[in-house]
Amino acid sequence: VEAARVRRYEGNILRRFDVVFAVSEQDRDALRSIAGRADVRILPNVADAALLERPALHPAQDPVVLFFGTLSWPPNLEGVTRFLRDGFPTLRWEISGVRLLIAGAGAPESLTTLAARTPGVELIREAAADEALYRRARAFVDVGLGGSGTRVKILNALARGLPVVATADAARGLDVTDGEHVLVGTGASDVVRALALVLTDDGTWRTLSERGRALIRTRYIPEVAFSALDDALATVRERND
Repeated sequence: VEAARVRRYEGNILRRFDVVFAVSEQDRDALRSIAGRADVRILPNVADAALLERPALHPAQDPVVLFFGTLSWPPNLEGVTRFLRDGFPTLRWEISGVRLLIAGAGAPESLTTLAARTPGVELIREAAADEALYRRARAFVDVGLGGSGTRVKILNALARGLPVVATADAARGLDVTDGEHVLVGTGASDVVRALALVLTDDGTWRTLSERGRALIRTRYIPEVAFSALDDALATVRERND
């Protein structure tokens, strides 16, 4: 009953506007199913453009994997918890000396306890400087499960030139190609294999780093992404003239 009430409420709001924006095709489809024939367009999230101005990274010699995001958000919390239990122990068995940095605010006690008792894991509650984290890491992992929208943390890692391994949920909605811009895994074993490749193969590392950064420059900067907003404003002006 509550879901039906909220759906009607959202539909009424959406139909009040000339143009509605969503950050991904999946979200647009969801909004259209609620609002009927509403004009719903894509206005993607963008990366922090300042990351593109920083010098190119080089593959770190130490096998360090970084997860950097809000740890109180349920998709992040569930994904990291499952990875610590089901994925990272296997990665430690395959890659000698691998470490996992989990950085971000809002870690609940359950995650703090699990990280403390899992060998090779370092939990950083307050990450004051992202650059230090990016430089320590050889790979960025997003093991988020569920949620909607698109992951800005993935866009930022790509902008910095740090290769990304992501679950299918985490990569959903982003205009990325598996094997070209990121490596996508459908389960814990896939994620582990992809991380092992990035951690040990410099050629794969450089390909993902260069192509990921190039994608951000051509797709996920305000000058490109926000052209959809300019077009929408022009459309609204025409309608009102």
